Amino acid sequence: MYNGFSYITLTAYIVFMIIGYLVYKYTKINLGNIQSLGLIYYALVTFMFLGAISSLYLNGFNNLTTYLIAIGGTLFFISDIMLAFIYFYPNTHKSLKSMNLTYYFIAQLLLSLSILYF
Repeated sequence: MYNGFSYITLTAYIVFMIIGYLVYKYTKINLGNIQSLGLIYYALVTFMFLGAISSLYLNGFNNLTTYLIAIGGTLFFISDIMLAFIYFYPNTHKSLKSMNLTYYFIAQLLLSLSILYF
C-alpha cells in the first residue's frame, strides 16, 4: 500500500519548478503585480499534476480510475500553462484560446468521471 511519500514525485516536482522558473525568466511572460501569486499558483497546479501522475504507480486504484485521473490532471496542467501564455504573453495566437478551453473541458470531464469508478 502507498505510504504517502515518493522520492520520484519529489524529484519530479523540483525539476518542474526549475523548468517553470526558467520558462518564466527567459520568455516574455509578464505577470506584473501578481508575480508572487502566479508562482504560488504554478506550484499548486504542478503539485496537483504530479499527484495525478503519481496515481499511475500507487496501489489501491483500479486501472480506469488511475488513467482518468492521470490524463485529466495532465490536460488540466497543460491548459493552465496555455492560460499563462494567453493572458501574460504578448501576441499569442488566437487558436490557443480554443485549444485551452478544449483541454480544460476534457480535463474536467475526465476528472469528474474518475469519481464514478473510484
